[in-house]
Amino acid sequence: MFREEGCNSSKIRDIEAFIDETYQEFRGSASYARYRKPSFDENKDGGTRISSLVAPYFDMETEAFLDRRDKCEDGHMKMMQRLVEAYQHGGTSVEELHMACTLDQSYYTSLSDSNDRDRDQVVFRFHSRGQDAAPQRDKGLDTANDGTKEPYNVPIKRARARRKGKSMGKLAMVSQLWLWKIDEDIIITAFPERWHGGYEKDILGHILGNLYDSPPSSFDQMVGSILQSCVGFVDAPSNAGLDENLFNIFEESIARVANNETIRYQKFCKHQQVCAEVNQKIRKGEKMSSEEIKAFRSTEDKICDITEEVKHLEEIKDIRDELRMVGRVLEDQKTVLRKYQADKTDRLGPDVLLKLELRERKAKMLGAEAESVENSLRNLLDLKQKQGNLNEARDTKKLADEAEKRALADKTQSKLLSVFTFVTVIYTPLAFISALFAIPSSDYPGGNNGNGATWRWWQILAGSLVAEIFTSLLIFAYWWGIHKKDGIKSKRSGRSRLISDLPRAITWETDEGSTEKSAHVELVGVKVDE
Repeated sequence: MFREEGCNSSKIRDIEAFIDETYQEFRGSASYARYRKPSFDENKDGGTRISSLVAPYFDMETEAFLDRRDKCEDGHMKMMQRLVEAYQHGGTSVEELHMACTLDQSYYTSLSDSNDRDRDQVVFRFHSRGQDAAPQRDKGLDTANDGTKEPYNVPIKRARARRKGKSMGKLAMVSQLWLWKIDEDIIITAFPERWHGGYEKDILGHILGNLYDSPPSSFDQMVGSILQSCVGFVDAPSNAGLDENLFNIFEESIARVANNETIRYQKFCKHQQVCAEVNQKIRKGEKMSSEEIKAFRSTEDKICDITEEVKHLEEIKDIRDELRMVGRVLEDQKTVLRKYQADKTDRLGPDVLLKLELRERKAKMLGAEAESVENSLRNLLDLKQKQGNLNEARDTKKLADEAEKRALADKTQSKLLSVFTFVTVIYTPLAFISALFAIPSSDYPGGNNGNGATWRWWQILAGSLVAEIFTSLLIFAYWWGIHKKDGIKSKRSGRSRLISDLPRAITWETDEGSTEKSAHVELVGVKVDE
């Protein structure tokens, strides 16, 4: 192009050298992580006045963008696929291409596959829920916050496409504007094209619409209008093709999680009140039916159930994460804008930076609200955990009380058995002697006269004493044998512990200035020196 315009070779070399110097490409480990560092550079020293500008901006894609490698039904998407293949067949790797990235891809440059994160995007969830709340007018032109109008009846076409069922889930994308201004009569712009062929206004249509509504008087003003269009694309009537303001989507999502968190708090308080009433009945000793006990156990399980809270916590953490990504894009935009109007304040409109700072403050405010909701969810989880600990402590105390009652019952029963055993030990020998002396035998004294045996009192007493002593000796011998057996086992276990502890009981001590060493062996208080 420059050769056709009659540019000399030195000027072409200066342009090429400046472009190579200001290219500043970043490459991550992922194949999609290819983008230039946001910047504005200007060459004022040489004969050729040339400037380079790189600025990120928000854009959109549909759900079909995630499945473009598996199925490609849209005609425009097929054309984009053939374009990529043409670059591959031409000898240039597709990894050299700079294409638009999803919001997660623009931040995480090392993910091998971001498909799951992209499908969990806040914007994607918002459109998947069918809560596209932006009102669409069937006629007339949409008006943006800055007073510009949306031409080509885009809202009408978008409404017709939605009625035909062509509306799909949408994704927030981050693209880059590349701009070179050479001398005072050449401006070159480059930005990625969308993969889907929809009716949403793209960045080129937005730029042309702004230039048509407010024609620039100089090339500097044209560059400023292009940069302003890219930075404000997210607030344009089409809202970067999202049909709803990006920050409104985040605000609605945060409000939705906050409402769910409030509902979970109310349910927690309600279930806790039910459990408190039942516990009060139990303390009063009131009887409960099996259905009431079953309902009480179910309510206790619901109090400690944290499934929904974990889901909401995951969602709000994802919202905070994406707000950080949005904030970084806004920060890069502000850096480029400040560099661009560092020398000439009239290059941009008076309120461009102000609007950008308002978006940045909005993102920070939303981040603070999301953090507050996250803290509330964490507090609720903490309360549920404490309630679970209380329930566990109560059940443990109940089991301990039952064990104590059983121990008291066993102790009472043991005392009764001891009394019974003592009575049995005393009266069993007496009953034996009484039965023995009552046997009608002719060998007993007076047993031959037919009137039975005649025993004197001291004979019965002596026999009873002998029986009692003999029984006591048997019981004592049995007890002594068991006790001796247990003592032998305890001595053996004690010796084994001494042997196992022997290596640890040996210490070596060396006095300073002396070469003599002494070994001390300590075994159960016995100290042996060697």
